[in-house]
Amino acid sequence: MVERQSRLEKSRKNDLIPESKKPLSVALFFKPRLANSVQK
Repeated sequence: MVERQSRLEKSRKNDLIPESKKPLSVALFFKPRLANSVQK
């Protein structure tokens, strides 16, 4: 029962990865720039 649940969670995460990966990478790309502009 626990195995099945973890498998469902994994498949759900895999389904979310393609959409969530892009915004994440964009945020990671812009966050350092925003922090730098705020510090200056």
